[in-house]
Amino acid sequence: MGRFFDKWQDGGQGLNFLSKEEKEVLIEERVPFPVLRIIGPVETQYGPRFIVVTDLGEVDEETGETVERAISFGIGDVESRDRLLAAMQKYLEEEDAETPVVVIDLVGRSQIIRDPEAEVEAPTE
Repeated sequence: MGRFFDKWQDGGQGLNFLSKEEKEVLIEERVPFPVLRIIGPVETQYGPRFIVVTDLGEVDEETGETVERAISFGIGDVESRDRLLAAMQKYLEEEDAETPVVVIDLVGRSQIIRDPEAEVEAPTE
């Protein structure tokens, strides 16, 4: 049957969410992406979540417009990520805010949002 979170996608907010496979590529290849806005906390049937809206350079062939994509993160799973997203959400609401660029690193089973220029510790064997 597989793990619940391997197939679950938060379809709320009328946003185009990344699939599990797309998110894995972002993590595995440490792809930097801009954070356009953060929605949340959003209460879902699976608990509260932050939704990060980004632009991965996709263009809608019919309209020619950039396609915004969304990534959701559970609140309460990783406290440092919760604090970072709440602070970034406030920052993005400021008039002169610059668009932050981030990467997602996998630390154990936790998805950590970081500055792409930050040094990453090599895994211990």
